Amino acid sequence: MDDRIGYAALALAVGLLVGAAGTAALTPQAGDDAPQLGDDPAYWTAGSGTHPADENPYGNAGWFHEVQLDDRTVLTGNASVVHDPGERVDLNVTAVGDDYVFRFETVPDEGPKKGTGPQVSRIQWGTSVASDYGSIEIWVNDERVLTIENDEATTPRLFFLPNPLNADA
Repeated sequence: MDDRIGYAALALAVGLLVGAAGTAALTPQAGDDAPQLGDDPAYWTAGSGTHPADENPYGNAGWFHEVQLDDRTVLTGNASVVHDPGERVDLNVTAVGDDYVFRFETVPDEGPKKGTGPQVSRIQWGTSVASDYGSIEIWVNDERVLTIENDEATTPRLFFLPNPLNADA
């Protein structure tokens, strides 16, 4: 019995430390420069594998999330993208005047092919942009999928993307 109480206390302490560290890392700190309109934002992307498109395991993919903070807007998202087996999917985020463009592009993949038919890849991303942006556009190759106009909302907004996005269209 005493061991379980000790493990529970240790788990609680670790959880509190991890939660505090995560909150501190995501909260703007004094001296952090706010994103400026017209500047390409720093962003991160992560992929979680490629699978045959007919076995798409990413049923909960296909969303774009926006949260307004004081001088910045935090953007995160998750998408699955269908593409040819000899390709991979890259995501680039750029500023165009007061607007931001998220562009998924298929590029040749020199690695081993994962099959002969269409493949689906999952991509997650995050960035922060200036809160006074004009709009955000999401593109797959040369097709615009979604345009989000800045309504300066103070509550988080969630937008749905087609699941999966089709890079072969």
